[in-house]
Amino acid sequence: MKELIAIIIWTVGIAGWSGPSPDEMRAEIYDYGYHMETCTPYEQVTKAYGESFTRAIVGISDGKCEIFEEFAGPQMMRCAIPEADLPKFAAAYTRQAEMISDDGSVKFKYDSSETDTWNALINTPACEFVDKE
Repeated sequence: MKELIAIIIWTVGIAGWSGPSPDEMRAEIYDYGYHMETCTPYEQVTKAYGESFTRAIVGISDGKCEIFEEFAGPQMMRCAIPEADLPKFAAAYTRQAEMISDDGSVKFKYDSSETDTWNALINTPACEFVDKE
């Protein structure tokens, strides 16, 4: 089994992090995942590195839940998730909260023998990375 473990530690002095606390980050992820499961329109704005980033659940269109998430840099992610897949993708999204430790560091673990549902979604035609508008 191949595993890749990367630890990213956000330090205020080095990275310029000025975002939410670890508890607030976890709460935002859980909240977003909760709304994603039913595709209830919802929007969050968070601040990091002196910038504001938005992620939103737009709603159902043609049997798919439209969502988007902005990142640092020039791009954002847009997805159209089939309604039947919403519960599994919402659960996968909320699992990201488990990666945030109490000191604000984020631990990523990758096991090539397991399928990561969220990673699988964002690497399908259901999602695309586009320039911010």
